[in-house]
Amino acid sequence: MSDDPAAPKLNISEQSPEGAAAPITPEAVRSILNTPGILTDTYRPPSAHDCAWLATTLDGTRKAVALSRANGPHRAAKVAEAMAYLGAYFDDRAREVETIAHAGNAPLPEIVKAERTLAARFGDFAEAFAQHDFRLVMDRISALDSWKEIALSVANSFQMAMRRNNPNAKLGFSNNGPVQRFVAAMVPLITGETPAVGTVSNHLKATAAEKERRAQTYIAAQERAAQERQASRNR
Repeated sequence: MSDDPAAPKLNISEQSPEGAAAPITPEAVRSILNTPGILTDTYRPPSAHDCAWLATTLDGTRKAVALSRANGPHRAAKVAEAMAYLGAYFDDRAREVETIAHAGNAPLPEIVKAERTLAARFGDFAEAFAQHDFRLVMDRISALDSWKEIALSVANSFQMAMRRNNPNAKLGFSNNGPVQRFVAAMVPLITGETPAVGTVSNHLKATAAEKERRAQTYIAAQERAAQERQASRNR
């Protein structure tokens, strides 16, 4: 995380000392867009409507990052603590069950059977929990702690906001294009970090390439599956 001496200097009065607490308003977005060096004469800024949409979208991202930093690690730690506690709790129950099992008293076999059934069900749950692929929003939000996790989303939102007034413009991830400059200028208001424009550019290009690679892999897998189904029907 380093300041880029060549990056445009911003004057966002709403920015908090921590760098990410103030709401992102249309005025804040417009101030960034009007900063010399963000947009060149080649591009027209978004309309007031699109600027308001962009501000709302980016403020949602800011809130998600704040929520992640406030609750994500705490919740994950609590869940891990709860699972560890339950594991120890069932270990204690198992030791008492074995004592009962060796006592040989008439009413106790039903208790032993019920306890072993409960312990087996907890074991199944614990194993399933450990192997589960957590992909809900509440799971992903705990990972929003760095500008790298939100850079592509910010870039895509900027591209969409610019599209109406720049229908023929190419807004890609070139080394020093408006997308990278806007993302680098917006990140301090979202996460408080100050990545250099070149660093943002490299990250966006790498992230977009990986996203495309995954998409092509998925498409190829679907095509192979369709071919296999067709071959199976032809047998």
